[in-house]
Amino acid sequence: MKKDKDFEDFKEFAKTYSASTQKLYLHYLHQFFEHCKKPSQKVEAVDVMRFLNYLREERNYSDNGIGSVRRVLSAYFGKHMEMRIMHKIPIKRSRHLPVVLDREEVKSLISSAGSEKEKMIIEFLYSTGVRVSEAVAIERQHIDKKRGMLRVRGKGDKDRYTIIPLDWLKRYGSTWKKKKQRFLFAKKNNKPYRVLTFERIVKRAAEKAKLNKKVTPHTMRHCFATHLLDAGENIRKIQILLGHSSLSTTSIYLSVSKKDIEKTPSLLEGL
Repeated sequence: MKKDKDFEDFKEFAKTYSASTQKLYLHYLHQFFEHCKKPSQKVEAVDVMRFLNYLREERNYSDNGIGSVRRVLSAYFGKHMEMRIMHKIPIKRSRHLPVVLDREEVKSLISSAGSEKEKMIIEFLYSTGVRVSEAVAIERQHIDKKRGMLRVRGKGDKDRYTIIPLDWLKRYGSTWKKKKQRFLFAKKNNKPYRVLTFERIVKRAAEKAKLNKKVTPHTMRHCFATHLLDAGENIRKIQILLGHSSLSTTSIYLSVSKKDIEKTPSLLEGL
């Protein structure tokens, strides 16, 4: 990529962000300028649209992935460059229902874990509903054992509480009880696990369980919400546990929950 002064200035500006956010922003900007092959001042809305279409059509980016790229480009061209090009680009969204496992599939996934530690991780993701990025950052001090509650630092550095089953704490609490580790899931050097490690653990277990679905750590979050709905839990409470700012985001699980669908009467009965 041909670097220009505006991009170099932005690298300095981006130092106000967290290390992970800096890395994400610079990664997407590098991708964009490699694809666009224009200096910042010459970029037009059509260049951004071509790049987003390329990511969607050629790289199979999801709507969420495209949204992340848009936010980066908006920060760069809007806030940093003060160029009015992003508002001209329409937002294309396709509505895909989340992949959800039934209870037996979740049981099979857990039993297919490669070790006790991996089983512990999958059970944790399923029973708390946290995002994988949140899970790797959870510290032991965030657990309220008496109440069975877990404090989670979510998107936008917003804290929330979710549930953590007491039986999970009883089963696995001894694995870190005698260790002086800061993070709940830590390596031998006491550094936290990476997101990629969690992804590999879930993928291996899904392959061993021969599940005919694409299963990721985020699938466990979908299962958490859907199975709570199936059990009759209030959707507003589920919204709070998931940390969704809008109830409309949580409402997608109404489309995959079997609770209300199973109650629908057959029109053929009585004919």
